[in-house]
Amino acid sequence: MALTRKDMIEQSLQDWIRSYLITVGLTEGTQYRLEDTYSQVMQSPMDMSIMVVTQGESDPSVDMEIGGPLAQKRHIFHVDVFGSGEKTGKGLARTVEELFESGSRLPLKSYSTGVGVVIDSLRISNAYHARLIYLDPDEWRKYHNVVQVTVIDEFNRPAL
Repeated sequence: MALTRKDMIEQSLQDWIRSYLITVGLTEGTQYRLEDTYSQVMQSPMDMSIMVVTQGESDPSVDMEIGGPLAQKRHIFHVDVFGSGEKTGKGLARTVEELFESGSRLPLKSYSTGVGVVIDSLRISNAYHARLIYLDPDEWRKYHNVVQVTVIDEFNRPAL
C-alpha cells in the first residue's frame, strides 16, 4: 500500500526528531524510545522516557493562487512524551519543542523505495509544550508532556 503524503509527513517528522535528538546527545534505546502507538507505551516498562508522534486535525487544502495548482494544507501533530521521571519527561519535551522553534524546515522524505529520500521541505509553525496532569495517573501517565506543532504543506494539486 502506498503511503499518503500525510503519512510521509508523519514519518519524516519522526525521523527529524530522532536525528535532532542524536545531535544534542540523546540516544534512542538507552535514554528514550520513539514508539508508533499508544498501546506500545502502555505495555512497556517505564525504564526510560517514551515518545509517540500522532496526527491531529488537518485543515482543508486552500488554493494559494487563483486558477493555479499551488495549494496549502496545515497539519497538526502531537508528540506525546511519557517521562520516566518529572525532569526527564519535561526536558525531552522541551528539547523537541526547541527543534520545532528553531526556524528549520521539516525535510519531507519519500519512502517509496524503502529509504527516505528528501523530496521537499515544509514550514513549521505554532509549536508549544504543555504538561498534562491526571488526578489518578497510571504509571505511564505520571509525567506526561505533549508538544503540539503545525506543519504547513505547500504542494501542487494534481491536474484533473
